[in-house]
Amino acid sequence: MQNWAREFNLSETAFVTPSSSASSSFSSSFSLRWFTPAVEVDLCGHATLAAAHALWVTGRVGSKSEIIFETLSGKLVAKRKEEEEEVKGGRGGGGGWIVLDFPAEPVKKPVGGSESLEREGDVSKLLDAFGLKTLGEKNNERERRRRREVEGQGSGSEEEGEQEGEEEEEEEEGEGQEEEEEEKEEEGMEEDDIVFIGRNRVDVLAVLSPRAFRLVKKRKPDMSILRKIKCRGIIISCHAEKWRKGKEGMESNPLYEGEEDHDFYSRFFGPRCGIEEDPVTGSAHCCLAPYWHALTGKTKLVGYQDSARGGVVRMDYDVAASRVHLSGQAVVVKSGWLGV
Repeated sequence: MQNWAREFNLSETAFVTPSSSASSSFSSSFSLRWFTPAVEVDLCGHATLAAAHALWVTGRVGSKSEIIFETLSGKLVAKRKEEEEEVKGGRGGGGGWIVLDFPAEPVKKPVGGSESLEREGDVSKLLDAFGLKTLGEKNNERERRRRREVEGQGSGSEEEGEQEGEEEEEEEEGEGQEEEEEEKEEEGMEEDDIVFIGRNRVDVLAVLSPRAFRLVKKRKPDMSILRKIKCRGIIISCHAEKWRKGKEGMESNPLYEGEEDHDFYSRFFGPRCGIEEDPVTGSAHCCLAPYWHALTGKTKLVGYQDSARGGVVRMDYDVAASRVHLSGQAVVVKSGWLGV
């Protein structure tokens, strides 16, 4: 299976087999495993969504039957939304929305000792990977550069300085404008731009301010640095403009006039699993739903994963049961046979 996943070279490939506990060939219970091009993973949302859709459209499971998947994360249930429950925005040929019942994977805030040191290391690697610095580091670097320039000017003769000044005046003026533009483009991170960093069982979650999230979006991260963060993947998130930071957490933004109903944005990087950036990561929302519920008080949330291909994930967070119901869509684009 790992070799096939490497050959397909997609973020995840799902392998479905009839469950060993199935009582008949028409059972809706299956064993499900997920592989990236590099490793087997414990949980995956969109490959599960695709597997359920394929079982329904090929007639292996009745169109109104629930599907039970036995996985490394326990039993997961997939079902189709009833017509009266349908959510606006269905895709052509996708057959409506599919609901996945997944375990919640909340993050915890580091508490002293080694956990705090680990958080500081995560922050440092994250900033380095995106070529970012805090404003304090940026200002210190600029001051050191100015001192070097002053020391360099003082070491030369007056005549040399005048000649160089006449010859390079126009060139320096142009370079100064370019440096000014670069400084605007490469703004540093303010202290409160990193809102939260924590870990759950498998991932690191970094919540940024919207300003910092936009800054990160302009950059392609250095995967060799992100790979040093010991986890399945790195989730970066920020609140949508419909929310703003209040005295007691997040509150509705009265200035928001957008039509989109997103509550937050995210991105997911998994270089240690062979995935540079995942287009849409259902399982990451098992972490994001509890986090944003705690800040907004909402159990029904809508997230947008802001990758190049991007996508919407709808969540219904069952706090008491510690489960996240993820809603998504699927459509068959290819079918065929594998020669084994």
